[in-house]
Amino acid sequence: MEYMMENMTWPEVKEAMEKKRPLLFIVGSVEQHGPHLPISTDLTIPVEIAKRVAEKVNGIVAPAVPYGYRSKPRSGGGERFIGTFSLSGETLIHLTKDIIKAYIQKGFSNIFVLDWHVENVEFINEGLTLAVEETKGYPRKIIVVDNPNGLVDPKILDEMFEDDFPGWDREHAAIFETSMMLYLKPDLVRQEKIISDESKNYKPYDILPPPEDLVPDSGVLWHAEKASEEKGKKAAESMVDALADIIRKELG
Repeated sequence: MEYMMENMTWPEVKEAMEKKRPLLFIVGSVEQHGPHLPISTDLTIPVEIAKRVAEKVNGIVAPAVPYGYRSKPRSGGGERFIGTFSLSGETLIHLTKDIIKAYIQKGFSNIFVLDWHVENVEFINEGLTLAVEETKGYPRKIIVVDNPNGLVDPKILDEMFEDDFPGWDREHAAIFETSMMLYLKPDLVRQEKIISDESKNYKPYDILPPPEDLVPDSGVLWHAEKASEEKGKKAAESMVDALADIIRKELG
């Protein structure tokens, strides 16, 4: 059974649509993730998660959108880093709308959207809302999950952070993402370059223009050295189960 649409022929895609297999659509970002993780981290993790979810629910994973909305300094390092390449909000809205509208008009009625980049949230929501408004008369149901970290079993998260959880905004290129990459794509992790770092002037709100000392030069916003493959395995498996349950419940 093939789960990746990009590897399917058009008759195979047609058959999957006719069988009403859930369509999993991913939006990520191209963003710096420190000296140890690739700039594709916000795409690699959700694609690998989606593959595993699709196997559980007989879904298919649509070709993913790699680019996202601009990075915020306090949650992703900001735009000053080489390796962060972003879209405007307007572009992301229309990109999401056009792609989802095309899937609905071709006949896909059960769509699951997974976003791994927090800055994308409202623009994706606007694009999906416009797609739904412009496809009146077509059967369609869309489920959206933004940044599914919170779906992981709380006991697993407690074990992962060991009383060292700084909040999800600062958990960038740190314990959670590094652990997930060590499990899902260890060949892409520069393990000898894993470090712990943090802002010298963290604030739980945004300042424009951002202070220079708000973001560490490494781009790592917390304690990546506490990451491990075992932590990533437990978190990934818990997340996959939770997402599969949502799809079964909402899309059948």
